[in-house]
Amino acid sequence: MFTDVSVNWWGVVVALVALTILAGLYFTVVIGKVYNSAVGRPDDAPPGAGPLFIAGPLVCNLATVATSAVLISALEINELADGLLFGAIVGAGYLIAMVFQISINPVFARPVFYALINAPYFFIGSLLTGASLVLVG
Repeated sequence: MFTDVSVNWWGVVVALVALTILAGLYFTVVIGKVYNSAVGRPDDAPPGAGPLFIAGPLVCNLATVATSAVLISALEINELADGLLFGAIVGAGYLIAMVFQISINPVFARPVFYALINAPYFFIGSLLTGASLVLVG
């Protein structure tokens, strides 16, 4: 199954750019103040700054997108509907589950709330990844 895998690097780049734009909008415009509440910070607390808060998510998204590219190639997914289904399965089965597992931690002031506000980003991002990897290249 993995002997003829060909990573769609243009699709990876497009998905990574799409995820970066989505994250910027989602975590600032959509849930910016609510996010602070979920992690126990004052509503007006500034977001984290510095290279780690930019490069860290970018590297993590690159790993997720590249892994999805390998699986989409190995599974011979070539149609948009199948790419979206792949994204939905990965989004719900891995990414949302991971968000909830990470949030079950005493560090988070409101763990379930934290997971609920973060889960949509990961699910939508997974759909974007599946679509980008199928449509671009």
